[in-house]
Amino acid sequence: HMDVHKSMREYVEAKKNISKSQRKNGKAFYIKDSALSKKVASGGKGKKVAVSEKELARFGKSELLQIPGPHNYKNAAIAAAVGRYLKVPESIIEKTLRSYRGLEHRLELVRRIGNIHIYNDSGSTNPQTSAAAVRSFPEAKILIVGGADKNLNYAPLAQALKNSNTKLVVLFGQNKQKIGKTISKSGVPMIYKTTLLDALKTALQTADKAKEKTAIVFSPGSTSFDMFNNYKERGKKFKELVRKL
Repeated sequence: HMDVHKSMREYVEAKKNISKSQRKNGKAFYIKDSALSKKVASGGKGKKVAVSEKELARFGKSELLQIPGPHNYKNAAIAAAVGRYLKVPESIIEKTLRSYRGLEHRLELVRRIGNIHIYNDSGSTNPQTSAAAVRSFPEAKILIVGGADKNLNYAPLAQALKNSNTKLVVLFGQNKQKIGKTISKSGVPMIYKTTLLDALKTALQTADKAKEKTAIVFSPGSTSFDMFNNYKERGKKFKELVRKL
C-alpha cells in the first residue's frame, strides 16, 4: 500500500476512514496487540472489539492455515471474530480457514521440489513486505529480491534478515546494488545476478545443496518497472520460470 501513500502516518489516517462514519450501534474489530490497528478502529463511534490471536486456538494452530506468515494469522483471527459475530457456524469458519489458499502473488506457493518449496510474493513492492516475507518462514530460506528503485530505505529488510535462518539473498534488478549495500550488515551471504531466471537457478542450486527443508521466496521489495509492466506480469513470469524447471 505504500505505493500510493507518502508515509505510514498518511496510510493510517486514510485507513481511519473505515470506521470514521460508524454510529454507536456499529462495531470496529481490531487486533488487540497492535497500536495502529486500535488507532484505525478508534476513528468512529462504534463499539471497539479487541481480537487476540487466541481467537483461533479452538481450531488448533498447527496446520490451520495454508498460507504462511504471522500477519496472515492475525487477518484470519479478525475474520473468524467477525464471522462469529455474524453468527456464521463454527464448522463453516473452520472449513474456510483451512481451505483458503490466499491471493495470487502474495506468498503464493508455486511448486514443491522435494524439500524445496518455492513461493511467489511478487506483490511485495517495498522493504516492509519483504521483511514480512522473511519472518513468515521459520525454516531455512533463500530470498530473491530487487527491482526498480523508488527511493526507499531497506533498513527494515536488513533488520529482518538478522538471525532469520536466511541462507542466501539473491539480488537482481535496477536497485540490487543499493539493497546489497544496506543488507550487507545483516551477515547473510549475498550474490548478484542479472536476470530473474539466473536468480531463480542460483537459489535452487543453493537450496538443493542444503539437503534440508528450504523455502525459496521471491519477494522483490521493489516495483517491477525496470523489467516488467507491473507486479502481476512479474509474478506470472516467475511462476512460468518455476514450472519450466
